[in-house]
Amino acid sequence: MNVIKARDISLSIDDITLSPLSDEHLPLLYKWNAHPEILPIDGTDDPEVVHKIYAACSEMGYCFLISFGDMPVGECVLTKKKLPNGEHDWAIDILIGETDFWGKGIAGKAVSALVDFALNTLNVNAVHATIDKDNTKSRKLFEKLNFILVNQETKTLIYRLEK
Repeated sequence: MNVIKARDISLSIDDITLSPLSDEHLPLLYKWNAHPEILPIDGTDDPEVVHKIYAACSEMGYCFLISFGDMPVGECVLTKKKLPNGEHDWAIDILIGETDFWGKGIAGKAVSALVDFALNTLNVNAVHATIDKDNTKSRKLFEKLNFILVNQETKTLIYRLEK
């Protein structure tokens, strides 16, 4: 039985490709989620937790492998999530797992492709991003892409971009 439900959708922008994430990518996901420089979700260094996260995300939306040219460098997801205010809406999460590719604009292009897909293909009204307060790079990225801070929790910030 597959952990990740792969969907037959690919997106691209310039030299960045978002292709369907599948079980064959699990070794990369284990590696990236256990990396000490990446702000982890509690327990993501445990393969069973990784399975649960990506199984749930792929069931509720779209999971993509991010490649720069032919090199897999990270993953991103667009999923329906319950927000802290009780609303359900679409949310973006992104992880650039290969630290040599940080600061090269890859995350911005990947998020832009996801936003375009969500707003123009899926025709949703808004997308959200929940970011750890300590993750300055992600905060700057989403602010640069015109996401607006709409909620500040104890440890996280919630950003929203509307059509």
